[in-house]
Amino acid sequence: MMVSRRKNRIRRRTVKTVVRKRICYLIEETTKARGVFDTPTIQEHKRYCEELSVTRTEYYDADNVGLKPEVVLKLSRAGEYNNEITVRYEGKVYDIIRNYPTRDGGIELVIQRSDIHDGQSDGNNTGGNTGNNTGS
Repeated sequence: MMVSRRKNRIRRRTVKTVVRKRICYLIEETTKARGVFDTPTIQEHKRYCEELSVTRTEYYDADNVGLKPEVVLKLSRAGEYNNEITVRYEGKVYDIIRNYPTRDGGIELVIQRSDIHDGQSDGNNTGGNTGNNTGS
């Protein structure tokens, strides 16, 4: 007498996660020599990216050296990144503090908020210093 054994089959469901592509602009800053003066040229390159969160380990490692990573942007192709140092994302300018290739051929950019490009150098006083120091 043969006992039929029923195999416990685990149904594996393929979960499709819908990743909403977002738009970022990689900022390329170059200078052109024109006579005596160098003229800065800024070009923005539109790229589609995914927003990822900064891992806990990455955040604390960066914090130990004085960096404050806020977001990780993943570009689907590593060739879309040409060693730019700044990126505009959701209306804010960020510095790229680290980049590394992924296994699927993309590249992840770890970014932190830029102090230079966020309106603090355009004459608007957005910081805590009001300029009313009398020095008495």
